[in-house]
Amino acid sequence: MTAKSEIWYYIDSGHSPEESNIQVTIVIKDNSGQLWSYSEPISTLKQNLLNNRDYYIDAFNKGTHKIDDGYYSSVFGKQLLQPTYDENKILSPMLRSYGFFARLIVLEKTEKSYVVEDSFSHGKIAFSFDFKTMVGGCDKVNPIYCTSVPVDRFIVRRSIDDLF
Repeated sequence: MTAKSEIWYYIDSGHSPEESNIQVTIVIKDNSGQLWSYSEPISTLKQNLLNNRDYYIDAFNKGTHKIDDGYYSSVFGKQLLQPTYDENKILSPMLRSYGFFARLIVLEKTEKSYVVEDSFSHGKIAFSFDFKTMVGGCDKVNPIYCTSVPVDRFIVRRSIDDLF
């Protein structure tokens, strides 16, 4: 699966990409229109984007639904258990600590938003139609509003000379 389509980076409203101790939620829409999400500490995200502007697209493209390789027995010379797959996760070797993109399952389309469920945490999230706003816990008493931030706001410098 190759995603060259759309990607959004969300931070909690009221926060800035210049901060150092916040989480960023990355949302990718693949070629079929399926949404996937992953969260990363902002300091890690900034370093990854500094090294490669398309880091998270590349991580997604190198990912797989394969969770486990199964079990191979050298005694019997054959594989005893089949590999396992999870259609709701895309594991990528580029993500930290066996990280994965979780599938976002569309529950409904309202007058102003899409409501999805995170296949991993089962939390409900709403996206505005233009994807500029994300609301985590949209079914909770205190939802968390997040704003989409352009990738260039996270890339603080392009070369060593920018430090001087």
